[in-house]
Amino acid sequence: MRAIQNRTIMLVHVGKAGGSTFRLSFYRKHWQPGNVLQRTPVLLPICHMHACHNDTLFKATTLLFVVRNPVDRFISAYKFSHPDNCITFDEGRGWNVTNDIWGCNLPLGARDFFRQCAPTLEVLANVPFEDINSNPRPMSVCRQSIRGMVAGQDERYRKQSTHAYFNYKHYKHVTLDRHEAASEGNTTYRKIETFVVRTEHLWSDASSLDVLLNGTGNFDTKQRNVTHGSENYHKHTSTLSKRGYERLCCMLHDEISVFGEIIASAENLSGGDKVATMREVEGRCGILTFASRAAWAVSCRDGLVDAAELG
Repeated sequence: MRAIQNRTIMLVHVGKAGGSTFRLSFYRKHWQPGNVLQRTPVLLPICHMHACHNDTLFKATTLLFVVRNPVDRFISAYKFSHPDNCITFDEGRGWNVTNDIWGCNLPLGARDFFRQCAPTLEVLANVPFEDINSNPRPMSVCRQSIRGMVAGQDERYRKQSTHAYFNYKHYKHVTLDRHEAASEGNTTYRKIETFVVRTEHLWSDASSLDVLLNGTGNFDTKQRNVTHGSENYHKHTSTLSKRGYERLCCMLHDEISVFGEIIASAENLSGGDKVATMREVEGRCGILTFASRAAWAVSCRDGLVDAAELG
């Protein structure tokens, strides 16, 4: 752990990765004596979606990412954006959340995308890999739209799912990459200190990080997950076969790589933690059955119906 005086954090709130739980439960409630991480200043505004400002980045000594398995994160983003999951009231929080749920606010074109191309999670995962002719919209259009939305390719697909568009590639670009680019030519440059908290290990990672910062690591165990009403989402937007999951992995192959780069940059995680995190993703994606990640990527590309058109 670096010895940094007056450490200040830029919190990188990656959408659908547990960031709301971390902010609202960890930073605003359940404070305990002796915790250092909770008392380390977090600069405002935090980095979330388009609001990742250079002023905050270059004032911070430290980046703190809250991350999640990139495939599970995308699935959560799909469910969050699906018009069938428009939740108007969160019973747990006790207030109206219509404006908090993107599925309630989809423009007509994006709503048509879900109705015609991706009505279920299973359909979304499989259409690019199967020559299906059952949907009302031409399949070539649906395949292109699904791949673009899953990969967060460009502004055209932002309206379909904001959180899919603002992906790990985006957050890395506006933080780690931007910080390094601004220091080009500086021979004494050292990468900005980077911490990562994994949503699958949220409280244990936070506790371990606090200990590294010379805190007690003792947090209240009554933290409540912030779900945005996801416990009421419809089954057809959540159900996915093993094959469908692996096909989503294929469409997210670049995102998995960027996720790995962020994990590798974490100064608070051990080498074993980093390896285990990536092995978990690779195992669920079926990557470990191939000789290499490159061989898996080739197989993914060859499986696309219009692979020849992609060059």
